[in-house]
Amino acid sequence: MNEIFHTHNQIPILSFIFSLILLSGLFYIGQLIIKKTFLNNLLKSFSETKYQALIISGNLIILISFPIVLFLNFLTIVYITILAYIIFALGIFQIFIFLKNKVVFSSFKNFTKKDLFSIFVLLGLFGYFLISAGPVTNADSLDYHLFISKFIINEGRIPNFSTHFHSKLVGAGEVIISIGLIAGTEQLNSMLQFFGLLSIFGLLKKSCKNYIFFFAVVLGCPVIIFFVSTIKPHLFHIAANSLIFALIFLDQTKRSEKENLLKYLFSIAILSLSVQAKFSFLLAFVLMASFIFYESLKNKLFVKTAIYSSIILLFTYLPFIYWKYLEYEYSIINLFLQPFPTNDPAEQRFMYYLINAGRGGNPLLGIIFPSNLNTLTNSLGLGAFLFFLLFKDLRKNFKVIILIFLFILIGYFKGQPSSRFFLEPFIWVILALSLTFHKSKIEKFFENILKIQYLLFLPAIAFGALSIFPGTLTTSLMFDVLEKNANGYSLFKWANKKLDDLNYYGPIISTHRSIAYSKNLPISQDFIWLTEINKLKYKKYADEIYNLKPKYIVSTSASHYHEYFNNCDLVLVAKKENLGMQAMRKPFSKGNYYDGYIFSINHNKLPKCFSKKYE
Repeated sequence: MNEIFHTHNQIPILSFIFSLILLSGLFYIGQLIIKKTFLNNLLKSFSETKYQALIISGNLIILISFPIVLFLNFLTIVYITILAYIIFALGIFQIFIFLKNKVVFSSFKNFTKKDLFSIFVLLGLFGYFLISAGPVTNADSLDYHLFISKFIINEGRIPNFSTHFHSKLVGAGEVIISIGLIAGTEQLNSMLQFFGLLSIFGLLKKSCKNYIFFFAVVLGCPVIIFFVSTIKPHLFHIAANSLIFALIFLDQTKRSEKENLLKYLFSIAILSLSVQAKFSFLLAFVLMASFIFYESLKNKLFVKTAIYSSIILLFTYLPFIYWKYLEYEYSIINLFLQPFPTNDPAEQRFMYYLINAGRGGNPLLGIIFPSNLNTLTNSLGLGAFLFFLLFKDLRKNFKVIILIFLFILIGYFKGQPSSRFFLEPFIWVILALSLTFHKSKIEKFFENILKIQYLLFLPAIAFGALSIFPGTLTTSLMFDVLEKNANGYSLFKWANKKLDDLNYYGPIISTHRSIAYSKNLPISQDFIWLTEINKLKYKKYADEIYNLKPKYIVSTSASHYHEYFNNCDLVLVAKKENLGMQAMRKPFSKGNYYDGYIFSINHNKLPKCFSKKYE
C-alpha cells in the first residue's frame, strides 16, 4: 500500500473516535481544575463553566508541555506519549460520565426547544463539527503545522531548518497536534478549534436572552469555515482571548481585592499563552494587558499585578523567547517584537510577505466582503457592521470601542489586514452587543439581514461537511477526499513509492508546499523563492542544503522551480503524466491537471550550479 498516513493508526474512523476520547479527557481535566480552584467563582458569573473546560485544560497542557518540548529533547517523546495516554484514559472515564448523565442528549434537546431558526443554527454548528472532524487538507497545516508536529514525535525536538521559512512560525499549538499524532489521530487540533466555538457560545448564553441570534452571527461569519477545517491553532486561542475579553470588559460582578488580583493574573497568563501559540496574538495581548494594568491602578493593585505578572511571564512567555535566542542567535529584545530574526534579505522578504499577504487596495474587499465567490471564506460578512451599534450605548461600551478601534487601526497598518486577523475583534463586538442587548433584541432590520446571511451561508457549511467529513469514515473515502481536497497528496503518494523503488531514503528538495506528506526529509521550496543560494549573503542556506546532500527534486509541471537546478546535472528519472489535479477546497474553484516529476541532481555542485531566473 502506497497511501500516506500521518500516524500509526490507519483506520480513519478510529482517528475520529480517538479525537473524541482525547477531547473528553481534556474536558475532564478542565472541569476538575475549574471546580477545585478559584476559576469556578471567577468564571461562573459570565459563562457556564463547562463551556470553558477545554480552554482551561488546553492552556494548562501548553503551559506545562511547551517548555519540555523546547528544552528537554531527551524527554519529549516519552513525555508526550505518557501525557497522551493519560488524557486518553481520562477521556474514556469522562465518556462513561457523559453517557450516565445523558449530558449530550439533554443539551441538544434544550437547544431545539427554541424555534425553527434555532434548529438551523444547530444544523450549522453540527456542520462545522463534521468539517473539523475530517482529515487534514489545509495548505498551511500540510506545509508546517503537521510537518513540525511529526518531526517532534519522531525526533523529540522542534525542527530548525533555515531553508524552511514557514517553520519559523512554530508555536505552542504544535504540542496539542503532537499529542494527537501519538494517540493515533491527526484531527485533534481541528476539532479543538471547533470547541472554541462552544466556548464563545457559553459566553453568549450567559449574557443575554437572544443568544441564539448572536451565535448565528458568529457561525455565519464565512471565515469560520476556514478555521474549523485546519489544525492551525487559531480559533481556540481567539476563544481563549475572548474569554479574557469578557472577564475584563463585560464582567459586572463586584469582587474582592484578592479576586480582582486573581482575575488580572489569570488574564495575563491566558493572553501570553496565546502569543506562544501564534505570534499575531501579540496585539491583543498588549492592548488588553494595558487595560488590565489600568484597572489594577484604579483598584490600587498595580504593584502586585506588575510583580506577579512578571513572574507569570517568566514561565509563559520567556521560555519560547529564550529558545529562539539560542536557536536563531538573535537579539532577545527584538524577539519580543517579532516572531523570527530578520538578519538577511530572505528573512526580511518573508516578513514582508507575511504582513502584506492579505493587504489590498480596498479594505472592504477581502476583509468584510469577498472579492469573488472563490474567496467567500476569506471574509467576515455583514456582522462586521454591528460594531457601530456599540455607539448606541456609548457610555457603557466606551472602553470596548476604544479597544476595538485601536486593534483595527494598528492591525490594519502594522499587522496582517485580513479577515483572519480581524476575526478576534469581530467576536468581541458580538460579545459586547450581547450584553448591551441582554434583555432586548437589536433592530429588526439588522436581525433579519444577519439571519438571511446565515441561512444563505448554510449551504457552504453543508458543502464543506459533505466534502471533508466522509474521509473520516473509511480508508477509500479518505483517499478520495485527500485527492480532491488536499493539494499535493497525489504527488507525494506517487513520489514516495518511486523513491522507495530507487532505495533512496535521504533528503529531497520539494517544489511543493505539502511537505508533511513526504516520507523523505523534505527541503522546503521556501528557499527557492526567498533566496539566491549562489550568492554569498545567503551562505547559511546554501551550507544547510549542501550539508543535507539532497540527490533528488520532487516537482510538478505546475512549478518552474526545478529549472533553477538545470546546471546541477539535472536529470529526469521519473515522470507521471496527469498525475493529479491541483486540489481545491472551494466549490467554485477547479484546478488544472499536472504532471509529476522526480529529478536527480549532483548535490556536490551546489550552490554554484543554482541559477535563478526572474520573470
